[in-house]
Amino acid sequence: MILLDCRHAFATMSFIAEIFIFMYVGMDALDVEKWKFVKDSPRNSFGASAVLF
Repeated sequence: MILLDCRHAFATMSFIAEIFIFMYVGMDALDVEKWKFVKDSPRNSFGASAVLF
């Protein structure tokens, strides 16, 4: 029974962490300054994306 409770606790903490990660990434995507950087230099942006992939 304790093992089951630990699994649920870990799953809950993981779910909460994922929510914060997705919120951070989503808010980062709405940053106007980053979009201006991409608009000004698409070659640099594509190069950075290619390296990350």
